[in-house]
Amino acid sequence: MQHYVALVWAPDDKRAGREATRVREVLLYSWDPIWEPLVRTDGLVVYSKTPVDAAMSAYVLADGRGTIVGRLFSSPPNVRPIRSAELAPVSHVASIDRWLQDRYWGQYVGFFRTPNDSKVCVLRDCSGHIPCFYLYLNGLYLFFSDLADLQALHLRFSINKRYLSAFISRQPLHVRETGLNEVTELLAGDRVTVAAGSCHISPWNPRSIVADRAIDNYDEASSSLVTLSESIIAAWATCYRRILLTLSGGLDSAIVLGCLKRLGLADRVVCVTQYTPGTADDERLYARSAAQMAGVSLTELPRISDGRLYIEKLDLLPPDPRPDISKTDRLLFLDALNGVADEFGCDTLWTGQGGDQIFLQVHHPYGAADYLIQHRTLSGFASVVYQSALLSRHSVWSVLSDALSYKFRRGCLPPAVVGGRGSRFLAEGVPAGYAEESLALPWRGGSERIPPGKLDQLDLLFDLLNRHKPIIGLERPYEQHPLISQPLLELSLRIPTYHLLRGGRQRSLARAAFADRVPAGILMREDKGSVTEHVRSILREGAPYIRERLLDGRLVSLGIIRRSALEGILRQEETFAKDDLFPIFASIAIEAWMQHWTLNSAQSVAA
Repeated sequence: MQHYVALVWAPDDKRAGREATRVREVLLYSWDPIWEPLVRTDGLVVYSKTPVDAAMSAYVLADGRGTIVGRLFSSPPNVRPIRSAELAPVSHVASIDRWLQDRYWGQYVGFFRTPNDSKVCVLRDCSGHIPCFYLYLNGLYLFFSDLADLQALHLRFSINKRYLSAFISRQPLHVRETGLNEVTELLAGDRVTVAAGSCHISPWNPRSIVADRAIDNYDEASSSLVTLSESIIAAWATCYRRILLTLSGGLDSAIVLGCLKRLGLADRVVCVTQYTPGTADDERLYARSAAQMAGVSLTELPRISDGRLYIEKLDLLPPDPRPDISKTDRLLFLDALNGVADEFGCDTLWTGQGGDQIFLQVHHPYGAADYLIQHRTLSGFASVVYQSALLSRHSVWSVLSDALSYKFRRGCLPPAVVGGRGSRFLAEGVPAGYAEESLALPWRGGSERIPPGKLDQLDLLFDLLNRHKPIIGLERPYEQHPLISQPLLELSLRIPTYHLLRGGRQRSLARAAFADRVPAGILMREDKGSVTEHVRSILREGAPYIRERLLDGRLVSLGIIRRSALEGILRQEETFAKDDLFPIFASIAIEAWMQHWTLNSAQSVAA
């Protein structure tokens, strides 16, 4: 995790300049000495804190007009960590996103001034690993990764009820709004241009990757996937002394471990797996086989289903602009994971996250449509139709009909899947968050040239890259997801779906490409573990404590949720469906989040 604070304003705006001076004085007085200035110019000032994550760093452009916080690597094929002195010169800031994305990749947030000092550009990389929020103060834009770093300013906010109602009723929800009206988050890959006191956001455009330079050769795609994955994993491994890898028992984490073994790095790896005895979440058999094949030690940690402890842990969450369900779930295991990391001297915690979206874990029937759109001849089409039918469990005629529809009616695109499962818990008169058009995925615009299978993959990647946030101050070490990297994302988007899903199997290309690195039992399995029973156990065992939080909580008092809708479930007087779990735990997450704020009659809040 990288802590930074950036002040951006128009140099000719005297009011904004005075505000920047005030903010700097307050922050510098409150901060400890481990904060350092990276850029100090009229209109752009950036401070960075000495990173806890060993991989993170800070880069200052040679002309002093910009800085990048995070970690950069050189682009393939010669992937390696980059030092600040090695950065190539930037000719003009209008091309800063292309300059970064073409020459480098990594995890970063960059701040750059134009040569004529008229604009400042802020760029968050497409991995979404380092948070980036901003707020506006009297002409000054304040960008930051951790709201706690601004506590000395004694800022006041107001609750965004529209966001909170959407957070309960929809999943996934990735918008730039947050739970605080005054705070905005940049999505993965966003670029911000600040000029003349205004702020304009441009989203990342991965559609061009799909449309250009397709790898329509299976053997080339397979070879490229292996070579690039090993290069990415090797590059990240150079940043750490010892790696704690979470083995889920599935394919993706086993691939990461197999690559580490093949690279000769197994002696620097310790593995850990979590399980719930007697449920589908108990995948220790598979995790053991992967650890044994790589010759590494494996620590097995039972999942904790203590509902009371779950509620107590929620109070440890630091203040943040928005609630987060993934954080509340991870809190129960942090102590155990931190303990294993300390025991073995590990300074990073790796996962296999990203494999479902990059290697493609789907059941959709679009492979045949993608093939028909991308080829002028029908050679091989019949085989792809059969494989798509096998994968989707649709009839051959249904798959063929859909493929012809997409081929000759290009405007007919698969709908984006936006959940809406918790509306029944909302109070009467509370809208379910946002209108459908405001939830349109920014990567879908101008998608007529994109095959439907790739459009579906873009939706999956949008969710992945905007999903997880670090638990600042509590994670030790921070999670690292080596598969979630710009080069692998781009490579996967260039490989047609009918190659990724060859033979009618999910993640088929990856299974074949990494077959010599992964145990046969993991390669053959089609099922995935489920934590549903673990989550149900928390709800059952923690019902008395959850009732206390929710039934008389702030969501009820603010008129966002109906007490009666939750009461029967939380008193265990009625059964609940699987689709009820998310809105219930979303409500719990919001209640924990709101503990950091003090409300007055005007609903303004302060830390």
